[in-house]
Amino acid sequence: MKFYMNDKTGLILSEPKYDIEEQSFFFDPSLESDFTLMLGCSYLGLNIFLKSRMLVSFSGYCPKHLWHEEILQPPQRVVSGMVVIECNDTLISGAGIYLFEQTNLFYDKNSNWCCVKALNNIQADVNIEFAPNCVISLSGGNFVALWFKLIYA
Repeated sequence: MKFYMNDKTGLILSEPKYDIEEQSFFFDPSLESDFTLMLGCSYLGLNIFLKSRMLVSFSGYCPKHLWHEEILQPPQRVVSGMVVIECNDTLISGAGIYLFEQTNLFYDKNSNWCCVKALNNIQADVNIEFAPNCVISLSGGNFVALWFKLIYA
């Protein structure tokens, strides 16, 4: 599974929120997606619209008691754009696959930035802001991290 920035510029005009009661992330307004790439952080996943292979959001159950408090330094060099996936396997609408077995969500209580890190000690070669305050960090087309600003619903 590889991730790339496509030639379309702009941001998805939706933002992530966390519902404390449901212990879940969602995007508001919601966007159409039909495939999930599970990140291995409880049930948090990247949502893909298969027709365009575009990353449109992330969502899922992720209880706050599992988060790790840490001082975070979000990426400073960021480009805005749309992110698409490339996969040689057949992806079936309504299904999902695990990208990782286990990842952690880190939370900075002072800045409200969160980060799901999948590849530790790997420097990202590109950081793409695909929605307001939502950045995916990639290295050679591989997922390194998901950064986002925490907003409560």
